[in-house]
Parts: sequence; C-alpha cells; structure tokens
Amino acid sequence: MELEIFDDDLDAEGMMKILVIGGVNNGKTSIISKACYNNMESEKTINTIGVGFHTKKIQMDSKQIRMCFWDFSGQDRFLCLTRCYFNEANAAIVVTDASRPNSLELALNWKRELDNNFEYKIPTFLFANKYDLIKDEPTYTEQQLNQITRDNGFDKWAYTSAKDGHGIEDAIEELVRQTMKESYHHVRRLRHASMRDSFKLSSGSPIMPPTVLLGAGGGGHGVASEKCQLPKEKKRCCS
Repeated sequence: MELEIFDDDLDAEGMMKILVIGGVNNGKTSIISKACYNNMESEKTINTIGVGFHTKKIQMDSKQIRMCFWDFSGQDRFLCLTRCYFNEANAAIVVTDASRPNSLELALNWKRELDNNFEYKIPTFLFANKYDLIKDEPTYTEQQLNQITRDNGFDKWAYTSAKDGHGIEDAIEELVRQTMKESYHHVRRLRHASMRDSFKLSSGSPIMPPTVLLGAGGGGHGVASEKCQLPKEKKRCCS
C-alpha cells in the first residue's frame, strides 16, 4: 500500500519517534531525505553533526501519523550526546552500508548501544543500504540476513537504496504498522495492569514502552542542540 502524504498544515492524530542510527557514511540522512522529501541522494552528503530532526505526515489505516525521524551522527565523539535523545523512542532503524561488509559490525554495535539504553524492546529494523551498488552481486544472502536479524534482536531487515528509493517506503510502512500494533497492545497491557492495581505493588510500576503520542502538531526539520533539548517549536513532538 502506498503511503499518502499530508501537507504540514494538517494536524496529525499520532506522533511516532523513530531513531535512525548506524556508522558514518552509511546513508542514514539520505534515507530520511528520500522518505521525507523524496530527494535523490547527493554524491556528497554532509555528515550529520550531533542529531538531526525531520518529520513526515502519512495516512495509515484511517489515521494521520507524523513520523519524527531522529538522525544520529555515526561518529563516536557524539555518542554521549546521542544517548540522551533515545528517551521515549517508539521505534528504531539501524543502517549498514551493504557495499562495505565491515560496516555491519559498526551497525551491530549501535544496536547493542540501543539495547543497553532501553529497559523495554522497541520495534527495530535493519536497513542494508546502498543496494543499488551491489544488486547484481548482493553482499549477503537472504539466509544470512535472516540469521543476523535473529541473532541480534532485530524485528526485520530490508535492502534499501537512498539513490533510487528501493525498499525504503515499504520498510518504513512496515515499521510504522508494527509500532502502531505494539503501541495498541501496550495500552491494553496498561489498562489490564491498572485493573489489577499493579501500580501499587511495592516492586514498582512495570516498565513499558511509550505509546504513540496523540494530539500534537508541529513539523519540519532541524538539528537538536547539544544540551539534550529540542528547539522550542519541536519539543512537543517527540521528546
């Protein structure tokens, strides 16, 4: 199903914070640019410094959802900065460069960093990007990627290309669907726990992932500051 895109002046019913992480020069920003603005990948994309921020409204299952992509620099020197922006994320995309097999280990390091900073599981997809460079001779077989996905706690994987758009729309749609589904089940679990008065137990409240936020507006793109706070107009979106 093709995603229906909305203008920025329309309010979205739900907000979804999606982390986009991985090593340097894997194409994270180019993937977001293709998804949000349908821009072709530049031959010389400027590396993200710190954290970039981009949004896109879509229509899915009669609901308007604003996807909020948090584009993290792959440089190690920004790792301490990026950790504080992981809070309240709904989903994550880990990007590796399919044309450089050694970049996979860096992507898996980011996945471990993600897991270490969450006490609950969020839907996480592996994007093997730059498929246009290796489509005639794929770096990994489907069996290998299935095994990597299982061994490292990813929900799914996809070959993607920011240059020609291969796989990006379908993979993001699937990620949004899965996130909405898990958010729905999360709400049901909370209601069930409330009925059992579980929040009053001495052991404390159960740790649950955040639900997709409802009723907030805003949009556009920018760069988050180094003080772990969004620009004023962005703060209500996903923080």
